[in-house]
Amino acid sequence: MAANALPSSGAPAPASGPDVDADTVTKRHPVAAGIDEFGDLARFSVRAIVALPGSLRYFSEALRQLAIMLPGTLTLLIGLEFIMGLSGANFTYFLLKALGASDFTGIGGSLTQRTACVSMFGYVFVSKVCGGFVAEIGSMQINQEVDAFESTGVDPMKYVVGTRIIAALLFVPISLFFTLFGFWAGYYVTAVGILDGVDGTGLNQFFFGTQGMSDVAYVGASNILMVLATVFAACFYGMRARGGPAAVGDAVARAVLVNLVAISIAGLVIVTLWYGGNFGLPIGG
Repeated sequence: MAANALPSSGAPAPASGPDVDADTVTKRHPVAAGIDEFGDLARFSVRAIVALPGSLRYFSEALRQLAIMLPGTLTLLIGLEFIMGLSGANFTYFLLKALGASDFTGIGGSLTQRTACVSMFGYVFVSKVCGGFVAEIGSMQINQEVDAFESTGVDPMKYVVGTRIIAALLFVPISLFFTLFGFWAGYYVTAVGILDGVDGTGLNQFFFGTQGMSDVAYVGASNILMVLATVFAACFYGMRARGGPAAVGDAVARAVLVNLVAISIAGLVIVTLWYGGNFGLPIGG
């Protein structure tokens, strides 16, 4: 009789045997879990879009987020774009020099700008801005600040998520100038100042002569698409953080991983749609 007694805690022993559902004792398949997570992210994104008009009520908070975002992000962005321009000029100059056409080094600027500017913007935005969003929102979540907003009648989707989306969208046109300028500056300094392979007038003639407003619009549209995709994911993983500080770190790592994939897919899609039928270069017969 004593062997059949309940444990001292009073709780029944865990169930076992053939009547136990296998799903309760085994982990779900990673593919199924990933599909469910993607579905949750999609539903969260729809909710964020629906709540976005109501976030205009808290426009001052969006401006505060933008003010926090600008100084460090723009400095990092223009520095890395400068390096991308330096690399692009090096590659183009020595490639064309081997062909005896180093005077046309400026042509490579318009080509590398389409990919380098967009990719580097995505990497900077994901690491600097989205990582900060996840950490901040995740900390608010585990400290029950999000629940406090709800208890006072403030919708977190409007005040926490929506204001950050607005701030990110306002960041795009400002960052576009620094993105393009940083790349051109690196390209110019390398080709004209360091390599001394072409004069400034000749470089600018081909650099700007082989691109138009459609190319600038492409960079801007790509940045907007990347911002929307990555901000939704950053806010999603921040809002679902549970536990302690380690959970926030896990959320940041997961968001960065997902966003790196997202910017790669977004860049591939928009460059195919934009330049798939016409590469946009005034050369050829």
